[in-house]
Amino acid sequence: MKLFPRMFMVMVALAVLGGCSKQKSGAAAATTTSSTPPSTSTPPSITSTSPSSTATTSAGAVPVLGAIWGPGGQAGYATVRPTVIDNGGDPTGRVTNVHWQSWGGSQATATGTSLYLAPNQIVAEGTEETATVVAFNLGTCQGKAAYNALEWYFPDHGQAFDPNNYRNICTGDNVTASGSSMCTTAQLTISLGVMQSGLSHYGDILLFKNNGPTCALHGYPGLDADNAAGVAVVHAQRTQSGYLGGLGQGVAEPTVSLTTGQTASALFEGYAPGVLSTPCPAYSTLVVTPPNETHPVRLLSPQTVCQIQIHPVVPGASGDAT
Repeated sequence: MKLFPRMFMVMVALAVLGGCSKQKSGAAAATTTSSTPPSTSTPPSITSTSPSSTATTSAGAVPVLGAIWGPGGQAGYATVRPTVIDNGGDPTGRVTNVHWQSWGGSQATATGTSLYLAPNQIVAEGTEETATVVAFNLGTCQGKAAYNALEWYFPDHGQAFDPNNYRNICTGDNVTASGSSMCTTAQLTISLGVMQSGLSHYGDILLFKNNGPTCALHGYPGLDADNAAGVAVVHAQRTQSGYLGGLGQGVAEPTVSLTTGQTASALFEGYAPGVLSTPCPAYSTLVVTPPNETHPVRLLSPQTVCQIQIHPVVPGASGDAT
C-alpha cells in the first residue's frame, strides 16, 4: 500500500447527542450500523395486561419513559406508555405502533415497528420490521419515577435483549458492557488521516480523537458525500474490509475504549475516477457520523472516490486491523 501525503485535516466537534436503537446508525441518511450479533442474555418475559391496566411503583407513582435528553425532535420520552418513540434524527432511532404488554414493573415490554438494517446495508436499503421494545432500570429521573434505560431489537433476525448495552434515557448516554459511555460527537475531534492508494483504489482514514472523559466507539461510522449544492450523492456501503484494509473477515467488530487524548480510526475506500464504466458522482464534502450517534460533522473532501465502502472503527490511527 502506498501512502500519499496528507491532503488536509479538519477538526470539528458538535455538542449534540444521538440515536439509541440496537443498530445505531451514523448519519441520518446513512447509519447507521450493522446488526448487533445475538446476545446470550435471556430476553425479558412479557406479562400480558389489558391496555388500561398499568402497574405502579411501590410509592404509587406511575413511571414515565426517561426524560427528554436531546436538543429537539424527540417523541415519547417523559410520558407513560408512548405509542411512538423517536430519538430525533436517524430513522433507525425511531419506533412506531408501540403496543405495551406491561408497564410499571422492573421491566416494561412492548412490540413496535422500526427500521431494520442488515449487515452492509445503508439506511435507504432498510426495511420496516417488528421490534421488541424493553424499558428497564426502574428508578427516578429528574425527580420522577421513571425507566432509565431503553433498547429495542429484532428477534426475527436473531437479536436478543442485552441489558449491558443500552441508552441511558435520563442522561442520553450510551452505556456499554464495560461501563463506559459511548462517545458522542460533542467530545470527539473528527478529521482525515493520510490518503491511501493502490492498484486503482483510493481511500482515506477517518480519525476520532477523544477530547472528553473515557468513552467507547463500536461499529461503523456513517459516511455520506455531498455535492457543491449540499445534496447527498453518495452513501457509503458498510463492509468489514476491502483492498486497502479494514477489519479481518469473520472478526467481531471491536468496542474501542478511548481515554482522554486517544484516537480510534475507520478506513473508507473505493475506486479511482475513470476506472469503472459506471458514472461516479462528483462531491466536495464528506458527512461523517460517529457510530451510535445521529449528529454528523462535515469535512472537505480531498478527492472523489467511486463506490465508497466504509469499514468498522478499530483501535489506533491506521484504520486497518486485518
